[in-house]
Amino acid sequence: MQQIRDPYQDPVQDRTRKLAAVLGKEVTGRILAVLAHESYLSASDIASRLHIHIATAQKYLMEMKEAGLVNSRWRRSPTRPTEEYWLSKDKITIEIDLRSDVGRKDMESLANSLTLSLRRDVNVAIDSDDSKKMVSEILVLGDGDRPIIGNRIKLDNVEGRFAWHLAEEPTNVRVMDVVEKAELDSKYLPQIMDLVDKLTNIGAVRSTTHEKKEDE
Repeated sequence: MQQIRDPYQDPVQDRTRKLAAVLGKEVTGRILAVLAHESYLSASDIASRLHIHIATAQKYLMEMKEAGLVNSRWRRSPTRPTEEYWLSKDKITIEIDLRSDVGRKDMESLANSLTLSLRRDVNVAIDSDDSKKMVSEILVLGDGDRPIIGNRIKLDNVEGRFAWHLAEEPTNVRVMDVVEKAELDSKYLPQIMDLVDKLTNIGAVRSTTHEKKEDE
């Protein structure tokens, strides 16, 4: 049986989860607000401004430093060295690609159940390079073989390989079968499904969803 990788064991997802956990704490937000206006503050300085215990300030500052929210330096003093903190960046952006891991199995299931057929009742022009097994452009033509405005799609390498193999078997072919024949990694499924949506919207293909049989 194939083992499914737990998305929370992914290093990037794990760092994002830890960062979100630190940012979700009230004291973290208060410390960030203080450091947004003053830099190079010690745990004692922050504790004094927020009216919290210095041990609490030190605990949160350590978490924030590990999460990459603050930087620190040691300053010499007549008594003992003091660690001072400042914001590592002025803006924080968290980006989570839900499709990369969490939605991968659902995407594969959809690709196995969705069949495509090139429409014979529509005048579709395909610009392809058979030597590279690539399609560079697809457009739907109107009367007089003139392109319909907005019904032109330029394809990159991944999309072009998928489209070329789709054109080889233009009737009732599963998306996943085309992906496999094009020798594309399943990580490109989100991009492929977006292309399928575009091709359906411009009327170049007809798509039908079927339940996948148990013995397939």
